[in-house]
Amino acid sequence: MNSTLRRNSLSGLVMAAWMLVAMPVSAFPEDDGAMRLDAWLDAGVMDFDYEEFDQGASLDREEGYLPGVSAGLWLAQGRMFAETALEAWTGDVDYASATEITTTDEDILDWNILAGRDLFAQADQRLGLYAGLGYRHWQRDILSTPTAFGLDETYRWWYAIVGLRAESAVTPRVSFRADLQLRRTLDPQIDVRFKSGHDDITLELGEANGARAAFTLEGRADHGMTLFVTPWFEYWRLGRSANAILTQNGVPAGTVFEPRSRTHNLGINAGVRWQFF
Repeated sequence: MNSTLRRNSLSGLVMAAWMLVAMPVSAFPEDDGAMRLDAWLDAGVMDFDYEEFDQGASLDREEGYLPGVSAGLWLAQGRMFAETALEAWTGDVDYASATEITTTDEDILDWNILAGRDLFAQADQRLGLYAGLGYRHWQRDILSTPTAFGLDETYRWWYAIVGLRAESAVTPRVSFRADLQLRRTLDPQIDVRFKSGHDDITLELGEANGARAAFTLEGRADHGMTLFVTPWFEYWRLGRSANAILTQNGVPAGTVFEPRSRTHNLGINAGVRWQFF
């Protein structure tokens, strides 16, 4: 399936989910200053789009859908809030370069924690700033073909977060939240296992900026339960590594580097939030 068709399909899914969630529910809750603890669980699909470059030219690209799940906790009191979330994505995507077409197995695990403060808070509107820290672990297994050996690569990096969150009860039944983040990768690395028999190697990647935007439509049901749907978009950048010596059984066999890359992910998640107190 080509990129345009895949993204049009996902856009249609986003619109359908937004229409589904806009059902009669209770009003947006008023903040009385008491401590509040929420937990949530959701499932979603990601339109994964990854590409590598060298000297401005595209080297290879990976595209495909990845299913995923996430869970998190939200704690708030007065104007202060904190949140932690864990998400996992897994599946196969299409790999294409100038010489090879194959499949890549993707496994992505992401955790983050943040804390912030509402700058403006009323019964039906909130605007807050926050900062946080995250960690991303990405296993990328490029399968071998009859004419080329594959690679098993593991990317890992910490990242800093600064964000802005705005929330409003747009009707008595439905609330809307926009969440915008800037991200900065910290000390990104890649572990490479060569299926050709060359020795494994770890490369230091260049730090770069990224971003995420999420838009949540939710409605409160009875017994402290909330239904929500969240379309979102994120992008990552990783800089080129320095050249390193490639070895086989400890004997130099050339040089190797990891090219710079960009990742554009478009997704939608839907789930349930529970308020405990």
